[in-house]
Amino acid sequence: MIAVERPDGGGEILVWKIKLNKKKGFQIKSEWAVPLATAPVRLAGSPDGRHVAAGLTSGELQIVELGNQALVSTADLRAAPRDVVWCDLSIEGPLLPDWSDDDEPTLGLGGR
Repeated sequence: MIAVERPDGGGEILVWKIKLNKKKGFQIKSEWAVPLATAPVRLAGSPDGRHVAAGLTSGELQIVELGNQALVSTADLRAAPRDVVWCDLSIEGPLLPDWSDDDEPTLGLGGR
């Protein structure tokens, strides 16, 4: 899943379901796009994997349910968000926020 800016200034979340075929390797099982009001600046998946939150340049937060591929909620943030992070209330978290934009972006493709 990724969020992209469209040439018209809008945005969208692109989602792929991928399967591993023993003979052909990775294959796209299904794909879809969910439109966003404006260009995305931050994207975060929910801890349960059922939703995704997109922070937009317009200062709006849009929450999309992945199962039915629909926008389920919006919130006005008054400015573009610095970060978007889901809270998992079932686990203990840090006393202070750990901002994901403190460090240079990395793409971790290695094993766990």
